[in-house]
Amino acid sequence: MTEILVPLDGSPQAQRAVPLAVGLARASGSSLRLFESVSLGVAADVPESAPMLEEAAEETLSLAQAEIVARYQIPVETTVQMSFAPDAILATAKAHETRAIVMTTHARTGLVRGVLGSVAEQVLRHATMPVFLLPPPAEVSESGLHHILVPLDGSDASYSVISEVIDRAREFHSKVTLLRVYPEPDGPLFADDSRTVVSTVDQITAGVNAAAMVFLQPIQRRLQEAGITCEVSARFGDPAASIVQAAADLGVDAIAMATHGRSGLDRLRHGSVTEAVLRHSPVVVMTFGLEALKALAANVGALADANIARV
Repeated sequence: MTEILVPLDGSPQAQRAVPLAVGLARASGSSLRLFESVSLGVAADVPESAPMLEEAAEETLSLAQAEIVARYQIPVETTVQMSFAPDAILATAKAHETRAIVMTTHARTGLVRGVLGSVAEQVLRHATMPVFLLPPPAEVSESGLHHILVPLDGSDASYSVISEVIDRAREFHSKVTLLRVYPEPDGPLFADDSRTVVSTVDQITAGVNAAAMVFLQPIQRRLQEAGITCEVSARFGDPAASIVQAAADLGVDAIAMATHGRSGLDRLRHGSVTEAVLRHSPVVVMTFGLEALKALAANVGALADANIARV
C-alpha cells in the first residue's frame, strides 16, 4: 500500500497538514505515516535526554495516530528517528512506498526559513515525489482538492507535472485550470520611423492571448480526454503575483508547479517564482523538485503534443 508522509515537529502549525494528508490518503487508497525527527543536536548536549525526547515524540505521535484512526478510519503508522530531519524524512520516504509528502510553512522570509526551519527546501530538492506545502493562509479539509491551478511557462519541467495532476484530479474529481503568464506589453509597437504604430497594446495583448491558447489547448485536450474538466487562462504581469492572484480570483484549492532547482548565485540572479508563490499563496502548493521532475520526465513525451508551440 502506498503512503502519505506527514513530517511533524510537535507544533500546532505542523498539525495543520493532517487534514490534507488524510484527504490524499482516502482518495488514493493510501495509508498515512506520521513522522517526527528528534534533533541529535539537542540530544548531544545532554546525552541522557535522548531516550526521553524519543519517548515523548513517540507518545505524541501515538496520540495523533489514535485520533486520526478514530475520526477518519484510515490506517496510520508512526515513525520517530534520532537524526537530522531532512535526511530522516527522505530516508523514510524512500523506505516506504511514499506517494506524497505533506508539510506546513511558517511564512517567514524565503522557502529555506519558512518550512520547519531549513528542512523543506532540502526535502523538496531531493524528494522523488510531490511535496505539498501549506502556507499559513491555506485551509484544506479532508474533503480534498476540487480545483487545481497549473501554471505553465513553456518549459518541459512545468508541464511534466501534468501526469501527477491528472492522477490527483481523477482521485478528487477536480477541475483543472491551466495558466500561462506573460510580461506586460511595454507599449505599442512602432515601425522603424518611430511614428507609425504597427501594433497597439490591445493588438499585442490579443496576439499573446492567441499564442497562449495555441500552447495550452493541446494540454487542455489531453486532460479532457482523461475525463477532467479543464479550462485555460492567460494573464499579464509578474509571474508569481499573477499566479497568486489567479488562485484567489478562481477560488482554487491548490497550485501545482515545478521548481527548477536553482540555488546559490543563480537563484539570487533569477529569483524563485515558486518561493514567491509559497510566500503569498492563499492555498496549498503542490511542488515538484528536481528529483521529482526527473521521475516524471518519462511522461513528458506522452503528454507533450507534437503541436504544442514553444511560445
